[in-house]
Amino acid sequence: RTELTTYLPAMLDAEGCDQSGGLLAFFTAPGDVVERCLADPQLRGYATDTAFLKKLREIQTTARTAAQDPAKIAACTRELMADPRLTQCAMAGVAGVNLTVSEDDLKAAERTGDIEKRSPLRLADLVEAETKFADDPSAARLAGNAALRSGDPAKAVALWRRAIAIGRDASRKIPENLADVAACYANVALALLKLEHPRRAAQAADHALAYAAAARERASSFTKQHASFDVFSEPPPKEEDDQTASNEKKTEEEDAKAALSMLEAVERKARYRRALAREALKEFEAALADVADPASVPSAEQPAVEALTKRLKRELAHQKRDAVAKEQRKAEERRVGAVRTTGV
Repeated sequence: RTELTTYLPAMLDAEGCDQSGGLLAFFTAPGDVVERCLADPQLRGYATDTAFLKKLREIQTTARTAAQDPAKIAACTRELMADPRLTQCAMAGVAGVNLTVSEDDLKAAERTGDIEKRSPLRLADLVEAETKFADDPSAARLAGNAALRSGDPAKAVALWRRAIAIGRDASRKIPENLADVAACYANVALALLKLEHPRRAAQAADHALAYAAAARERASSFTKQHASFDVFSEPPPKEEDDQTASNEKKTEEEDAKAALSMLEAVERKARYRRALAREALKEFEAALADVADPASVPSAEQPAVEALTKRLKRELAHQKRDAVAKEQRKAEERRVGAVRTTGV
């Protein structure tokens, strides 16, 4: 944004656009502002952040009615100058202006609260995931696992999102894919924790638990149906088919049990990761509920879970003490106020 003064003369020469000196030209030009952002090599990387895209369209709507309203122009300009990405968009609308925004600029804006924490997704990773894994959720999931192991959680999220998209569509025909979708969401929660996006991580864990519950219901229904057939409706097999039918039934039962066991593991991981996310969000009571039952968390994480539980209980105790102290202060202020009023 330090380059802005260099470009002010060009902005002031951009007459006839609006009273902002051309600063709103990028937003008032015909067509969709998001498409314009995607068409610009310097701006298209921002298109993975839904909050930013929403802000783009909000400013476009306001800017198109603000051209002759100084108050609206001033409000739009303040928004543009607060977010380096919007400033860069505004400069792109001025002929011959090319403003550079660095990662340090964006991080500074996040620290000061001028912009929300950006999405960890990178456009290049999303494009690669979609082109390389058009219809193979298993391969996308394994590639995501490899990306996380190599220390690139952002790329892992993009790959797992691709696996989720394919698996979610396929689950309409192949219900077993629900379990894979649940596992991918649990993995996404882990990667988002590493990327310091606790709210998004908690949401991913919620999705993992929801898909796991749906998969569990289907697996349980399958098991109950076969148990029911055994007792009531399955006719006695012919003698020559007896061994084959028995082997097939055993395999199906083993598959159903394995699916339920995998779902239990996914649910335990999702609850633990949601607890970590909620701790970061200072939702201590909800986090403690996620790890209250030792059986509901991964056995390999027990030492970490015990440490987390202690931290959460300590924070809850602090919160309660603070609440009591706050009420006491309010009671004292009311008493002092009453004394002043009555003169007693």
